[in-house]
Amino acid sequence: MGLYVVFSTCKASPEKIELYRTEHKEFLEILRHYKKLLVAGRFSHSEDRLYIFEAQTLEEARAISERDPHHTAGLFSFEIREWLQEY
Repeated sequence: MGLYVVFSTCKASPEKIELYRTEHKEFLEILRHYKKLLVAGRFSHSEDRLYIFEAQTLEEARAISERDPHHTAGLFSFEIREWLQEY
């Protein structure tokens, strides 16, 4: 298992994001249930987000990210990097 950081960059208005809030939160809860999502949060003074997933491969982490309602609706773009935790 590896750790993958997803930087999710906002491309939409807060009003548009709100339309997908419930669907997005439900998606995150499913990931937490299956212990795939370790951390999720928003940056201060921005709608940009950060997630840390536990996955077998980069491809699995990308597949998870591609199913996020924020990403499928085109509200956010994302970049994934493998993270090598030291402490």
